[in-house]
Amino acid sequence: MSTERQRFSTVREIEAWKPKQNNDTKSISICKGLYVRGQLTGLKSFYTRPKGTWLKIGDFGAITLKQAVEMVTHVRSGLRKGGDLDVVREALRVCHNPDDFQSCVASIGKKRNEAASPTVDDLVEPFLAKLEPNLAIGGSRRRYRSMYNHHFRSEFGQTTLAEMTRKDVYEHLCEVYRTCHPTAVKLSAFLRRVFKEAISLELISTSPIPDQEVFVSFRHVPKSHPTIDHHRLPLLWERVRHSGASASTKGVILLGLTTAMRLGVIRKTRQNHIDFESGLWVIPAAANQDVDYRMKSGREFQIGLPTTILHALRELLKLDSEETPEQLLFPGARATNSPITDVAVNKLIKKYEPNLTFHGLRNSIKIWGRDNGFQDYIMDAYCDHELTGLDKAYRRENTFQKRLAVAEALSQYILRS
Repeated sequence: MSTERQRFSTVREIEAWKPKQNNDTKSISICKGLYVRGQLTGLKSFYTRPKGTWLKIGDFGAITLKQAVEMVTHVRSGLRKGGDLDVVREALRVCHNPDDFQSCVASIGKKRNEAASPTVDDLVEPFLAKLEPNLAIGGSRRRYRSMYNHHFRSEFGQTTLAEMTRKDVYEHLCEVYRTCHPTAVKLSAFLRRVFKEAISLELISTSPIPDQEVFVSFRHVPKSHPTIDHHRLPLLWERVRHSGASASTKGVILLGLTTAMRLGVIRKTRQNHIDFESGLWVIPAAANQDVDYRMKSGREFQIGLPTTILHALRELLKLDSEETPEQLLFPGARATNSPITDVAVNKLIKKYEPNLTFHGLRNSIKIWGRDNGFQDYIMDAYCDHELTGLDKAYRRENTFQKRLAVAEALSQYILRS
């Protein structure tokens, strides 16, 4: 390529010029950075050279000198504002009209960003892969994936981050708030965590997920598990005891009425978890979130069972002296290696108390404890509830003996013995 000192300033000079070799190049004096390159065939083209890279603007004749000058101005302006050189090159290939050049650059840049931008699925899947192993196996682990799949993925899963707008997300979440408020609260909080990570990874600069405050108009009355007055608990047990239900179903309800343990823990209890001589029932600490038999808190929990409960369980379950430590204490009706289902247990309870659930027993028992002089923090410990505030700071003693006193009084109350 030859570049001589001679410069052109008019169309006539360019027309009269006869290149001496292919790619012979002359500068245009009226515009810094604009060149004309000629071939032996007579073809002449306008070029510019930003950042040391030659970019073809267009063929002389197809565009005028004036248009070439305007194009160079646009190229410089775009690159100064952080434009991509490859985007400018592609725009120059398809657009030779200065009036359309800027919009052409914007369009090509947007398409490239969308192609390079990850989708919402691309953010959520790796986030869940890190989150789920830290959650308890079962419903807690499935919750976030299930919410995302049912209420967000079909609408935005394959949407790129470049395409997402806060307005679209807001309108969609408003509908979820109208139809399922508790789920919407958890879902939007989960999505905020996902997109905050995306900001930290510099995939986006702002989150498209609205703040919780904008949904304040969607009022929600929390729906607690139905419960009953604790004075009706002994009658409930009498009806269950004399029903035709299986021993497993009765046994689960008996332990629920006298220990306030969660249904999932009681159902999966094996014979080696309870020492029928000492009355000590131990739920081991969960080494990780994959452990199936565990307290919700994950810590070891010890329960003292009074002799009245141990005797009632022995009679009910027809336990013999033969040791089968790994056998389920409350097997299902169809398979001894599977626990009784929560559906079977709640079905029997609702037969006598239509508005009650097994989990609602815990509330009845806590109110019974308060009415019978047991301190709230002891009843919280009895139900394996996390202490809060000053109780958490100062109530750090071993509550086993005090909880055993609760169990003895409660079992006498339920069994009327």
